[in-house]
This record gives sequence, structure tokens and C-alpha cells, in this order.
Amino acid sequence: MSATGESGQLGREGAKAPSAGEVVPCVAHHDRCTVWIATVNRWRVPGVPTLTPERLQALAAAVRSIRAAKRLTQEDVANRARLDRKTVSRIESGSYLLTFAALVSVADGLGVPLSELVRVYEERLGAGG
Repeated sequence: MSATGESGQLGREGAKAPSAGEVVPCVAHHDRCTVWIATVNRWRVPGVPTLTPERLQALAAAVRSIRAAKRLTQEDVANRARLDRKTVSRIESGSYLLTFAALVSVADGLGVPLSELVRVYEERLGAGG
């Protein structure tokens, strides 16, 4: 195989372009990111670290706490956030990894600023750890 890889494209660092989904060690940003994930177009993007169960549970507790304080049902939050009720249930059980957009939607559905949701999350995280 040539230095350009199967596709004939050179990576940004002049290395072989990785296959889509390939986990590639990061040599340029090793202090900030341990791996890069190859995308479909073969450019490398930083791998996103997974959340620990403790962090997901802290977020779940924060959402449940705010929802209960505002006397909202999961259905109320789902409708206001434009999410499925099952998604809200999964978030509250700590089994759903939210995107940033979903997190903003949940805060909107709860009727609180995102900063308030994050504050309660950090309180829950500190209480659990």
C-alpha cells in the first residue's frame, strides 16, 4: 500500500488516511485527546470520551429534581422540549447520552436556563462523589 492509503488521499499530517470508524492514536494533541476517530470522509476528528455512570446518574438526578420541584410530568417536559416521553424517561434513568442540543431542549422543557440545570447537576455530582 502506498503512503496515500487505499483512497489515494493524504491525511492532514501527510499520513495514510484512516478507514471510517478506525481508532487512530493522536500524536499532535495527545495531551488533550487520547484517540481520534476517522469519519466517513476519512479526516480525523477527536474521539469523544464517554461519560461515567456517576456523571449520567448525576444528570438524571438533576433532571428529576428540577422536574419534581416544578411539579411537571415527564410528558410535560417531553412536550415542552419537543422530545419523546420515553427519551425523557431514559434521561432520568441515566441510560441516555444526551447531545448538547438535547441538553438545551431538556432545560427548555424544564423551564430553566441551561446554567441552572448544570448547577444542579454539579451539586448532584458532588454529593455522589
